Amino acid sequence: MRTLNECLARSTERFPGRIALTDGATVLTYAELTAAVRRKACGLVLRGVRPGARVGIALDRGIDQVLAILAVLQCGAAYVPLDPSYPAERIDHIVRDAETADVITASGWAELTGECSLPEVNGADAAYVLYTSGSTGLPKGCVVTHHNVVSLLRCALPLFDFTEHDRWALCHSINFDVSVWEMWAAFTTGAALHVVPAEVAVAPPLLAGFLSEARVSVLNLVPSVFRLMVDAMTGSGPATSLRYVLFGGEPVDLRSVRAFRDRGAPDAVQYVNLYGITEATVHVTHRTLSADDLTGSSPHTPIGKPLPHMAISVRDEHGAEVATGEIGEMYVSGDGIASGYWKRPELTAERFVTIDGVRHYRSGDLARTDESGDLFYVGRNDHQFKVRGFRVEAGEVEWALGAVDGIAGAAVSVERDAFGEHRLVAWCLPADRQPDVRQVRAQLLRALPAHMVPERIVFVDRLPLSPSGKLDRTRLNELAR
Repeated sequence: MRTLNECLARSTERFPGRIALTDGATVLTYAELTAAVRRKACGLVLRGVRPGARVGIALDRGIDQVLAILAVLQCGAAYVPLDPSYPAERIDHIVRDAETADVITASGWAELTGECSLPEVNGADAAYVLYTSGSTGLPKGCVVTHHNVVSLLRCALPLFDFTEHDRWALCHSINFDVSVWEMWAAFTTGAALHVVPAEVAVAPPLLAGFLSEARVSVLNLVPSVFRLMVDAMTGSGPATSLRYVLFGGEPVDLRSVRAFRDRGAPDAVQYVNLYGITEATVHVTHRTLSADDLTGSSPHTPIGKPLPHMAISVRDEHGAEVATGEIGEMYVSGDGIASGYWKRPELTAERFVTIDGVRHYRSGDLARTDESGDLFYVGRNDHQFKVRGFRVEAGEVEWALGAVDGIAGAAVSVERDAFGEHRLVAWCLPADRQPDVRQVRAQLLRALPAHMVPERIVFVDRLPLSPSGKLDRTRLNELAR
């Protein structure tokens, strides 16, 4: 298989009558899904979408959203996720920056149809352009190819015993690349993909009931959402249909996994930590959490070994590999490494580097290895954080704060709550008169997605500076004392 389109075609050939996609109310078999996707793809072609173009998808969560993604790929174009809940200014920037040839919205979706000859798609063609937080105040687009995703599927799927009898939950927003794995691991194995309803996706306490009702067997979740789900489980226990719980996007909360087991999770459930990066196509390492992992007291999260198509070296600030047990930055290489950042050659050259003829991505993530070669995640080496699985650049939030009326300067840090989850904190210098925190938050919500708005906004008389006059981020949290 060279392309994602071929993955879907193969499953349709093998399992035409099996359920491919459902939201509970609507059910599509693989044959029905493929036919519907073809009609929508031809509608896009007749509307002028050509191979190599970028097409925005601004549909709400649901079956149509998935159909739109598949249709764009059938055209030989790349999809650009546009979450309708994001501020209009941010969506407009992404549409302009990506130079989209079309934007799919609810208006006119039903009439989007046609018959035509679809173009040939190659593995080197872009599959999606995913915009992540940027340190300059504007999000940046990462270009990922069919080859990148197919390499992940080819090398990661054999590590598990997924089958056509599995039921996967599509829990994540298409703006979060874990959704790529959820969709294509299901479609490549002939399994059923269940779209989690919008009202459940934003309310983790409702998730346990949905999993039982839909008889989900493979669940992917950000650890912080998993914890909220587990904390809310009171009456009924975990879904008896579960076979796998796969974590990604954040360090695993081992206490929540233990609590989930104690509340009646099937003994056969496997818990797998999948460390990953958007620029390396969703997942990079894997580790099935053992009993020792779940009862251990290591301060660092075990992320295991690289997937078969990837490699990781741990290096110091000069790019030299460090010794076993020492902490350094993870440099990632392999077939999952993305093409780079859309229209950002300088940033691409800075983050995607060639060493001894091999292209690497400098992750910015710190790790160490043990004697067995397993990796343990330590943290970040820059001003980037993970909040609810989403990447957040401190610089982008600070940029938005600087545009708020009444704020003369700001810095952003991260703190951990009682459960170890990251929370953003904004330290703000007031201008002539200190603004109301509610007004600050309301103005931020017009410029930033909700997950990038600090949970705490604190006004201070000064920001700590280093001897060189730069912001001393290591001392930010001292301001709270």
